[in-house]
Amino acid sequence: MLDVLGYQIPESRIRPCDGVSLLPLIEGRMNKRPRPIGFESGDQVSLVDNRYKLYMNQKEKTCELYDLITDPGETANIASSHPGIAERMKQTLDSWRASCRESLQGKDY
Repeated sequence: MLDVLGYQIPESRIRPCDGVSLLPLIEGRMNKRPRPIGFESGDQVSLVDNRYKLYMNQKEKTCELYDLITDPGETANIASSHPGIAERMKQTLDSWRASCRESLQGKDY
């Protein structure tokens, strides 16, 4: 919304933000997500980028990776055949979760 209104947040007030402006998408200047987006609910966490989705169930200690382009129904877990992608996404997800914890503790305000 801020981008649509043309409002720039002053440098001293910038905080971590989970979202991205959709204005470039609406204007046809963006066809890929600029960065992965994380989700967390209970014991379940996931990270979605433009091609892959990493899903982890903390309680069950599972880690699944799906190719959203070739398998949009998420039927084939490819984590074991693509361990590098799964590990890279897990590291990104761990960093995102750490940032969320810092936000909850007020450390980025």
